[in-house]
Amino acid sequence: MKKTLFLIASAIVCGSASADEFDFELSLDFDAVDRTRSFSSDFLRQVTEGNTQELDVSFRWYIDGLSDERGPRGVAAFTNRASFVDFGLFQANTSADFVQITDDQTFNVSGTTDTDGFSLSGRHVFENWFV
Repeated sequence: MKKTLFLIASAIVCGSASADEFDFELSLDFDAVDRTRSFSSDFLRQVTEGNTQELDVSFRWYIDGLSDERGPRGVAAFTNRASFVDFGLFQANTSADFVQITDDQTFNVSGTTDTDGFSLSGRHVFENWFV
């Protein structure tokens, strides 16, 4: 479901990109990672398996607008010394299984962690300095 949402949003945002003036940027990032770690010795064996899925969405509004006529859009905020406000949301889900095996016992732990949060940042550019 998240991958489908990402593909649709990417198509909409990329389709509207052009070299001109703009007031805002919307970014969407999805990351999925699967990990397996193992350790073994003569008397102990440990295996950890886990996966993480993370979704980040951010919205940046340029207070006085912005133009990419001086260079590529990726550096337009820098070359034009633009002031902006940035708001972001993120969601992550991590699950892991840990197994430890010795000669006489097996120890097994499973867990899931959900993380949600937001960020708020900005920059105001004066003539010779910024905050």
